[in-house]
Order: sequence, then C-alpha cells, then structure tokens
Amino acid sequence: MKKLSLILGMTLIASLSYAQEESSSSTANTSTVESSTVIPKDQQQKDIDEEITNARMRASTGAKSKFSFRSALSYSGGSVEKPFDRIRPAYRSARNSLVDTRLGGSIAMKYRATDRDNLNFGTGVSLLTPFHNKSSEIGERTSINDPYISYERLYKVGPFQMVTDAGLSYTTDRESIAALNDRGGWSLGQTAIYSTSYGWDVGAAVSIGGTIYGDDIQDDRAALGFGVYPFAEYAFSEKVQFRTVFGYFNYSSARSNPSKLDYENPYQSVGLGFVITRDIYLYPNVQFLPNNIRADRTNVALSTNINL
Repeated sequence: MKKLSLILGMTLIASLSYAQEESSSSTANTSTVESSTVIPKDQQQKDIDEEITNARMRASTGAKSKFSFRSALSYSGGSVEKPFDRIRPAYRSARNSLVDTRLGGSIAMKYRATDRDNLNFGTGVSLLTPFHNKSSEIGERTSINDPYISYERLYKVGPFQMVTDAGLSYTTDRESIAALNDRGGWSLGQTAIYSTSYGWDVGAAVSIGGTIYGDDIQDDRAALGFGVYPFAEYAFSEKVQFRTVFGYFNYSSARSNPSKLDYENPYQSVGLGFVITRDIYLYPNVQFLPNNIRADRTNVALSTNINL
C-alpha cells in the first residue's frame, strides 16, 4: 500500500520555475518591443489566478511559467510525545507498530501547455530518518524511483474551483519489483473548492488508483485504492490559514477480490497553512485517528509545495 499511496498522491506535487523573461532597455539607437506586439493576444496565456484563488490549490498545481520545476515533499515525524525521535507510530496500523521517520514526495518538471493545462514529468523521492543520520549514511537511506507522467487541468464551474488530474508511473524500485512484481501504476483525481463569504474555503478531493503487475496471479496484493478527502480552510490573513483534512473515506481492494472494497482506518490532519509566496506553501500539522486520539499515536508532520 505504500507504493499505492505514492501513486495516488503523485499529482499533488509543486514546482520551481527556471523560465525567465528578458527585456530590452531603450537607448538613443534601440527601442523596447513589448511581448504583446510579438505574441498575438489570442495566443497569450491567461492568468489562471483570476479563476483559482485558493492559495494551496495554486501552489500544488505549480508555477505559471511556461516551464518550471515543482516539488511536493512531506516530512512524517515522531509522535507529539517525542516529536524529534527517529521513529514514529504507524498510527493507522491496527498494531502498535513503529516505523522510521521519513521525508518523501515527488519532484517534477512542469510544462504549462495552455493557461489551464499542465503536463508533469517527475519521479518519487524518499529519505528515511533524514535528521538522524551521519552525512555519510544519507545516501544509503535515499531512494529516487518510479518516474511518472501526469496531466492536470485547472478550471472553474460556477462558484467551484476545480482540478482534474491523471497519471501513469513506471516502477524502478528493485524491492517492489522483486517482492511484488510491481511494474507501475495509474491514478485519477478530482478536487473541488468552494469559497464562502465568511473566510472559509471548503472542498473535497477524490482519488482512485491502481497498481500494474507483471503477472495475473490473483492474491492479496493491492488492486485498487479509492479515497474521498473533505477539507476545510479558514483564512486568518492572506498569509496564514487554519486547515484540516478528513481522511475518513478510504478503501482498498485485493487482486483476489477486486470488487470488494475494504475500509481503511480513518485519519485527520489539523494544522496551519503558511503562504510564503504564491508558489511556496507550508503546512505543519498533526495527524491522528479521530476514533482513538492519543498523544503516543499522534504524529507531527510538515507538507510543502515549492515552485520556482
């Protein structure tokens, strides 16, 4: 399911833009030529920010440059009892198991094909116990695997800000290939946000994804994953927001019985969103089980979207 979780979340990556605009300075012998006289108005890209006003949606879908680099990284830390510990509770597991802290996510190059349509070419990244190793050990715990391509479209339908996305990944992680015969995956997603007149933005993200295997064996390996994630945000200011995500509706199925959806443990995150710039968004938060709130099973976390 770790692999499937990466696939389902891979379209929520951010970017760093390396495209730059050049201008000419006027002198007695030269003159400045404005871009509007070079590119016909009907071919110039519109400012998508006129329709997409939600700060996190802007950051999570990347910069407005024609070409950019985007990253979506999250740090899963220890419990609130021991936030700086190198291990953390696997709080969604039925057992009281522990796992390593992790910095993971994805990085990608983004091509803004139109004012609404983006293509992303990227890969997954992961670093175990990133703040607890000697510098010489970091390489041993770092993995860069599973390149992917994804498409997303931003638009507005009535009062709703929308993002539709789809992606395909190719598995290169040798452990996944050897243990599961995992060859890749696919994902589809839809996000909608409604901005109220009371400072609240409310919405939901829907995702579905699956793993592609190199055989037809019908066993307990994951076949499909499906989730609905309602969320709410309240803006204290243009730069600071309260944000919570309700992971109450998560399901998965096995290859042996793909039509049977098994309910996953619900979770919730609560934190503050910080709008550093239009293209940099930070979300420090805690993650817990709403039906079993305990300090030793509540994790600290940080999600980031960075575009340049």
